[in-house]
Order: sequence, then C-alpha cells, then structure tokens
Amino acid sequence: MPSREIKSLDQVMDGAVNERFKRELDKVWGNIFDPNTNPEQKRSVTLTFTFKPNQNRDAASMSFDVKSKLAPPVPVQQTVLMYQRDDGSVIVTERTDQIPGQIDMEGNVQAAPNVVEFKAPEAQTN
Repeated sequence: MPSREIKSLDQVMDGAVNERFKRELDKVWGNIFDPNTNPEQKRSVTLTFTFKPNQNRDAASMSFDVKSKLAPPVPVQQTVLMYQRDDGSVIVTERTDQIPGQIDMEGNVQAAPNVVEFKAPEAQTN
C-alpha cells in the first residue's frame, strides 16, 4: 500500500483540512464585520482530529472536524409608547428620535413611526 509522510496540515487529506479551515475562517471574518453582533465578543475556529488505531497499531482511521464559534446577533431594542382607550383597546407606537416629517442635519426626513392597535379582549361571559 503506497503511503506518504505528512509534513504539514495543508497536505492532510489532500488539502481538505486547509479548505475547510478557510471556509470556517471566512465565517468568522464575516461575523466580526456584521454590525448586528457584539464587536468585542470572542470568536474561534476549532480543528479536531480523531484517530482510531487498529489492534496491531500499524494503522489508524483518521478523521477531522472544523467548527467555528461565532458571536450571536445582539438583541434589538426600541422604546414604545402605549395608551389604553376607554373601550379597552391599546395603541402602541414606536418612539422616534425626531418628529415625523422633520429633516435632520444630513437632509434625511424622519419617517412616521409604526403604530399598532390591539383590540380589547371580548368580555368573558359566565
């Protein structure tokens, strides 16, 4: 059976280890630059090699796995303003930094906030 000496990781399994490591590393770079994640949270790439020798110890089954641990998305927060009408329905409006229609220093117009109405629950009958 022909064999070859392993001298570096890029030779293991015909370059598959190197290819999969680069794929997971690309995920880490993308996650670091994702504005929806915590920029200071640690990320990692883990290479795990597993070896299962045979009874004679002259051969072994070798496998590997590459995994990345990424930063999860950060929660998004918004302040909402609420009031309850006399009929029991509730009106919820997202708070905005400016008055709707107002123009900021960069020339952007403040959009109208989202408004959601929740109907009053039906009166329970006994």
